[in-house]
Amino acid sequence: MNLKFTIPDEHLNVGKIYIDKIVESPLPSDYRAVDYLQSTGTQYINTGLRFDVSDYSYEVDCVLDNENNNQMFGMKYNYDHAVTVWGGKYDLCDSSSSIVETTINAGERCVFTIDRPSKNITAVSGSTVFSHTFTGDFFPGSSVYPVILFAYWTSWSDTLSGYGKGKIYSFKFYKGGELVMELIPCVRKSDGKPGMYDIVGGSFLINAGTGEFTTSEEAI
Repeated sequence: MNLKFTIPDEHLNVGKIYIDKIVESPLPSDYRAVDYLQSTGTQYINTGLRFDVSDYSYEVDCVLDNENNNQMFGMKYNYDHAVTVWGGKYDLCDSSSSIVETTINAGERCVFTIDRPSKNITAVSGSTVFSHTFTGDFFPGSSVYPVILFAYWTSWSDTLSGYGKGKIYSFKFYKGGELVMELIPCVRKSDGKPGMYDIVGGSFLINAGTGEFTTSEEAI
């Protein structure tokens, strides 16, 4: 049997054929990576992590919908290390009740890095970088509260007091400079269940709220 292949010109060079590099997925075979996980305002993920050390930092690559008071992660104890939306901008908050408006529009994809030791919050969206260092305490009122995505705790009410709307593309959490969790949005192939897979701990985290997350249509 004769097989005929058409090789695009950009892959030909002096008689050599170049094959695009295939990147191996870090996920187990039963999971298909997607670009993001999206909440409608009733879903959330309990990471099981806690703000129980002073030397922690975390990074969230996300988009928050442009709705006032929209918040998708962090602890709300007098606005402790929270990112929220107000007046069409992303706002950075800390436990001294200080609120700083960034130059980044809500609804834009942004990577937020929260570093406890330095009390610094950095927001990066494209070529725009906004960084602020707070003078407040910058720690939750209690370490018993878990780290939540797509929602947030308020320590004075002991409940999830708000659910966010938006997309999360990735999440990383460090303790003492060591990566202890890295979440990748994905779908479990066996039943089509959306969630986030922790490639450090090897666990699949799903919606702990109501309804269901939506995802990007195409796998990555």
